[in-house]
Amino acid sequence: QETADQTPPTRPQDPPSVNAIGQAPRVPATRGDTVRLRSDAEAGVTYRVLVKRNDGPYNFIGVITANAGGGVTLPAVQFDRRGVYTFALQGSDGTTLYMRVDVA
Repeated sequence: QETADQTPPTRPQDPPSVNAIGQAPRVPATRGDTVRLRSDAEAGVTYRVLVKRNDGPYNFIGVITANAGGGVTLPAVQFDRRGVYTFALQGSDGTTLYMRVDVA
């Protein structure tokens, strides 16, 4: 918990991809890194947060609500295996936002 609390949020260089997984912005990481993604989102919208590794199944990791300024910070995740991790934020407004973490 202490590591998660001390990990500063990382914002991808580009905004999240809306409903298009192939255009999701990527954040580089190294095996063993802990990452907290921060992103722009629609203010007040509640999102279900899902993550998958490579082509595996999505796993539910929590629910977040975008703040009044239109920002969300995902829970901290430590990456123990290499691969491409896709985060999907399924919004209560029907949109899905996608971001990726490339773990070397």
